[in-house]
Amino acid sequence: MFRRPPPTQIPPPSINMCVAGSPTSGGKEVHDVKELKALLGKLVGQLEAVAQYADALYIENRSLVFEKDRTGISTRSGADAGVKIRAFDGLQYHEVCIAGWQPTLLQQEVQTLIARLKSKPAGKAITLKVERDIKEKDFTTEPVIDPAAVPVEEKTAAITKAYDQVMAHSAEFINCEVVYKEKEERRVFVNRYKKLSSKWTGCNFIIVPFVQTNDGQTRYDYFNQFRHGFEVAKIDQVKLKEFLGRALKVKHAGRITPGKYTSVLSPNVTGLLAHESFGHGMESDMIMRGRAKAEEFLGKRIATAKVSICDDPSLRDTHGSLFFDDEGVLPARTFMVRNGMVTAPITESYSASKRGFARTANGRTESYDHKSYARMTNTFFLPGKDDVKTMIKGVKNGLYLHHAGSGMEDPKGWGVQIAGVLCERIKNGKLTGELIYEATLTGYLPRILGNIAAVSKDFSICDDAGYCSKGHKEVVRVSSGGPHLLIKELDLS
Repeated sequence: MFRRPPPTQIPPPSINMCVAGSPTSGGKEVHDVKELKALLGKLVGQLEAVAQYADALYIENRSLVFEKDRTGISTRSGADAGVKIRAFDGLQYHEVCIAGWQPTLLQQEVQTLIARLKSKPAGKAITLKVERDIKEKDFTTEPVIDPAAVPVEEKTAAITKAYDQVMAHSAEFINCEVVYKEKEERRVFVNRYKKLSSKWTGCNFIIVPFVQTNDGQTRYDYFNQFRHGFEVAKIDQVKLKEFLGRALKVKHAGRITPGKYTSVLSPNVTGLLAHESFGHGMESDMIMRGRAKAEEFLGKRIATAKVSICDDPSLRDTHGSLFFDDEGVLPARTFMVRNGMVTAPITESYSASKRGFARTANGRTESYDHKSYARMTNTFFLPGKDDVKTMIKGVKNGLYLHHAGSGMEDPKGWGVQIAGVLCERIKNGKLTGELIYEATLTGYLPRILGNIAAVSKDFSICDDAGYCSKGHKEVVRVSSGGPHLLIKELDLS
């Protein structure tokens, strides 16, 4: 499931249960990367004396959120840190998770794990696929304005200014919610080949103005911007004015008559389609468990040669980017569909090894005490050769899909649902300005992709921040996007 949440739906900082210890029982967060790498490397070496493979991952997350609406300003913060050490015995992973940084407890738990592995040798049923390039490196994002150096007063002033500007724009806005959110993630990964660390910072600025229809229904539109630093608070005034004009029109938007529509999808909706269509259905652990219909299409055509879909954690300045995945694999582009042919799934180590899939940089975990799964990062359609103005001009009676709020996929049946779609009617090749509020796109994925008639040459990764859950949990940050798509007979209701 993918969601671009309005402020009241932003996932709160995780509160995690741990296997042993807790930050209040002697644990502490640390930033001494050398200390982390040294001890984690030592423990990995001890485990590999009795196991086929071992690795260690330290994760530290911090978040700070400021919200402003007509009731005032509120704040919340979160912090979460811990270590996960894994040993693979040939059949399965065994994991030790410790909250905070507690070296003594960590060493004790590893010794207990070693004793357990010695008592029950499992053999070598599976040879684990591990990236073997030797590398030691420290990575960091480079915000233009480090959010840690910005005073709290400046952050609250930024959201207050945006709130006042929206409310002054029109008396028809009954309220406005403005959110500034910053997050810092630190990771240290160690195995026999790699000693990696990263510091990732990300900031969101979200504006959600509310209007009320004549019958008393409350509606909203949203503006969501992502940057690596506090520069996110600088809003392009031309874009803001355009957005507020559209938000006012939402008050008078109609409801859709269910049916099949020739539709032009903006990069926002295109990205959601990419995420849902070749998201969970192309995760190797879902395929391994027999829960994904995508397996039936591997190596087969699913769309015209115009269509290619990728996942790429190596993109920079996006919300879903990674310096390395949580199993130490360095990022690279994966083609899930290339020129209309279904090619390869995204993978983590266990299912890739068991099914013989190539390893991709998609082994991700929500936190130190969660398992690693095959998860998306930046998922998108590649651009084509068509002109978006020509695409719209060719539509006699159809819809332009501006943006959507969330998406869901049924990997087993390969059904797709994208909800909260704001549409604009197209008549005789022109956008009319007539809006349709919160339509829902549904359908069978191979049919939807098979009906793609044009792919524009323009391309963008959406300038916002999305979150993806596996089912209803295991939340990770993601991005999506692509070109404009022209799709015939799209089911909207």
